Amino acid sequence: MDKEFKEIAQKSQKILAEATEKAEDIMKDLSEDAASFWSELKDKMADVQDSLQNIASTTETKTDEAIVEAELGMMEAKEKISKVEKSLDAFVQEKKRVTKQELDVAKLRAHLAQMDAEDAWEENSKKIRHELAEKKAEAKLLAKKAAEEVGELSDKIKNLFA
Repeated sequence: MDKEFKEIAQKSQKILAEATEKAEDIMKDLSEDAASFWSELKDKMADVQDSLQNIASTTETKTDEAIVEAELGMMEAKEKISKVEKSLDAFVQEKKRVTKQELDVAKLRAHLAQMDAEDAWEENSKKIRHELAEKKAEAKLLAKKAAEEVGELSDKIKNLFA
């Protein structure tokens, strides 16, 4: 039974160390709030780690007292793990809520920007159409004038040879 306790404690320590390492990698990219939360959580996890270490070392004595201490330590570790899970769950839920709000704000801003762009296009397209109509009229007048000048020039050339 002592050996089982020690193996369970060592296995739990290993899992906790791996989880801590993975969390450290994730936390590098998060905000100050996340870093602050992680610092608290890491301290709690260190307490759990210490409890597990104590369990592992006390089971080696193989006395009835060591077994009782190990059982109490396991209960304490379970309690601390439960607190860590609750804290982590609360943190994740809060970050989900904040992220959803930020996403909603970003969607709203994108929609407003699209509406502004459509309004600007509508305003500019009227101006462009008006300017195009003016230039078209000017081009017609210039074409008519050019045709008249070509006609006059043609008449002059005809009169020279007549």
